[in-house]
Amino acid sequence: MMKENLGRMEIMITLNTERRSFGLLLLGLALMMFVIPSLGGQVYASPDETATAFVAQNIAWHGRAFFRESQAFDFPWFHPRSFVSHGEKIVPVGFLGWPFLLSLVARIFNPDALPWFGSLLILSSVWPLYQLLKRHYGWEAAWWGTAITFTVPSMLLYANRSLFPNGALLALMLWSVWLIRHAQEKRYSERKQFWFQVLIGAVCALCAAIRPTELVWLMPWWIWFGWSWRPQKKDWQGLVLGVLIIFLPLLLLAHHAYGSAIQIGYFLHDNVRAVLHVPAAASMNVTSADASNILPFGFHPRMLIKNIILFFGGWLWPWMILLIISMISAWKKHRVFCLLMIWTFAVLLFIYGSGRYLDRPGAWQASLGNSFLRYLLPVAPFFGWAFAFLHVRFFSRTMIAQRWGAIIGVFLILFGMYGAFFRDDEGVMATRRELIRYASIRQASQQWFSARDVIISDRSDKIFFPDKRVASPLSSTTEVARLAHTPGVRVGLFSRPLTQSEQDAWRAVGLEAQELMSSGRERLYRLAPLSP
Repeated sequence: MMKENLGRMEIMITLNTERRSFGLLLLGLALMMFVIPSLGGQVYASPDETATAFVAQNIAWHGRAFFRESQAFDFPWFHPRSFVSHGEKIVPVGFLGWPFLLSLVARIFNPDALPWFGSLLILSSVWPLYQLLKRHYGWEAAWWGTAITFTVPSMLLYANRSLFPNGALLALMLWSVWLIRHAQEKRYSERKQFWFQVLIGAVCALCAAIRPTELVWLMPWWIWFGWSWRPQKKDWQGLVLGVLIIFLPLLLLAHHAYGSAIQIGYFLHDNVRAVLHVPAAASMNVTSADASNILPFGFHPRMLIKNIILFFGGWLWPWMILLIISMISAWKKHRVFCLLMIWTFAVLLFIYGSGRYLDRPGAWQASLGNSFLRYLLPVAPFFGWAFAFLHVRFFSRTMIAQRWGAIIGVFLILFGMYGAFFRDDEGVMATRRELIRYASIRQASQQWFSARDVIISDRSDKIFFPDKRVASPLSSTTEVARLAHTPGVRVGLFSRPLTQSEQDAWRAVGLEAQELMSSGRERLYRLAPLSP
């Protein structure tokens, strides 16, 4: 009897320790993931985030993923980045799945809640990853693995900049595989089981809708996790219903925006301005989805090798060393799992590895904000698995091994936090400061420009859109002058300080660049037509 009581006490102590440890982990990650969303406001750090928020609000309040622009044919370039002119509409080039999900949040709450929801969704995926690791390696290894996964620098950055779809995709992927695994282990009443299948179908459909290209690596994981499930006919009914709940409204949105339910914004180009009047459909430029266009950057082996050296060597080297050691150790017992990880790496590198990433103007640097690291977010859980595996295999055997395991784990967590927050000028803290500056510029511009006025820039449309009409990237001086001389249109220019030769170039097309304000290394000008 005494032994039974002691055993129960040990279980309760272990359970309480686990709960407290998990709670502290969740709290710590929450404090790090909401640094940027806590700013509030609707100014974002990139055109993609700005476009996502705008499209989500447009779907929420108007039921459409585009906006109309009367000048779309005369000035096909007259639109923000991450959009293209398509007939009389300005449509997003990205997939509609993430804005569609966010539109529900905008409708229920308000647009300010969008970054909070994105970060909260990513934070929620701590639970499924923790449970998946705990199932195989115990709660201590799961704690370390989860902490290491979510403190990878790019993970923390994009948990803060959560309107990018990549973090949401990873979160929903983790939830989907946990739900598939859970469906095999726990049976509910027939009614509850049906709605559980609907939930699985909806979550998997959201993954596909947010970034369909990721299905190439994602589908094998779903098949592997659900291999022993063998859904019955009634299970398939729920799964199909869940998929239809997501895809039917998305197909309608795509048809309304692009003219086809299966059209993708990435395959569209701006209208072709016609000299003579032509029907709207004839002057829209659509690229077919042939093989040469499917890979966004083509395939260039030399560039691929350079990206691997720059980004894996520059940012992910400690985690990659850990992962390689773990895969070598686990190869015999977990060969299929290791092959799936290799497949995921191979697909991501094949699709995205050949790009020359120029997120930073004027230099090709392996900075945290480069798109390539964002595309590699799906591999972050592999680093957590690697540590959890080594924790059980080596670090828990002796007291010395435990100390070394703790040292390595703490190093990875702190190194990841440092990289995310302070290492370069695209980290979380630097981005937060920039957003404060952007908000002040937007506010100051109100005294010179109204909502119907136009501000053109090469990369800074995110500061002014959607409060004002914007055009980015910068078109030719001749085209801008043609727009500026349109009756009723006032045009501003946001750029680096203009040189004398640049000012002369504007004068040559009949425009005077009048400086209105400065902020850091940038200036806001009004391009005023010269008096006759």
